[in-house]
Amino acid sequence: MSFDINTARQIFIKGQLPESFGIEITAVEKDSVTGTLVVDERHLRPGNIMNGGVSLVLLETVGS
Repeated sequence: MSFDINTARQIFIKGQLPESFGIEITAVEKDSVTGTLVVDERHLRPGNIMNGGVSLVLLETVGS
């Protein structure tokens, strides 16, 4: 099954956890998906350290 970028955004982002995290799919190719995440206050735990679960959500989103 292949997806274009808009289909991928609809399936994997819209209304899902990645959307609330601010994850954006930026490219879809035959063998790869690229996404971005701008880290902000919602992703930080005390001490201004990014919560490890945030990186896992990003990895799961582009790796699915």
